[in-house]
Amino acid sequence: MTHAPHPSFIYWLYDAPTPTFLHFFAYIHAAMSSTPNLSSKVILITGANNGIGKATALFLATLNPAQIWIAARNVASGHAAVAEIKAAAPTVDVRFVECDLASFDSVARAARQVVEGCGGRLDVLMLNAGIVCPNSFSLSRCLSLVVRSLVSTCVDECDN
Repeated sequence: MTHAPHPSFIYWLYDAPTPTFLHFFAYIHAAMSSTPNLSSKVILITGANNGIGKATALFLATLNPAQIWIAARNVASGHAAVAEIKAAAPTVDVRFVECDLASFDSVARAARQVVEGCGGRLDVLMLNAGIVCPNSFSLSRCLSLVVRSLVSTCVDECDN
């Protein structure tokens, strides 16, 4: 299997004695370099106001999606991330939606806002944000409830 040539710094990463976090991004870059543009796709990334979520949103913006939704509980950093992504990819429709994954009401409200704003379509959902579970919940139970709430609200809203 052959891959497209990598920039020289990518070769340096492959020669590193131990895998690094940058190896992950080099792999993603190699895999995505042959990806067609995403001009008709709607993307929602939770926790995209910083870190890996924001880096992913910045990268996906270069593939020209129809919309990228940045979901985060911190409004100020969410709007800052939207501004940064719009500056990097001015033709992409980037929007912010406030969403606190610890609150089911917030998740449902965010899901409704996204469904209304994207015409009932969501092609890519990247669940990147973290939550703090109450002591009475196991982590798997907490995540199960959040994902189920988000997905079911999106499905319900799309069906209406």
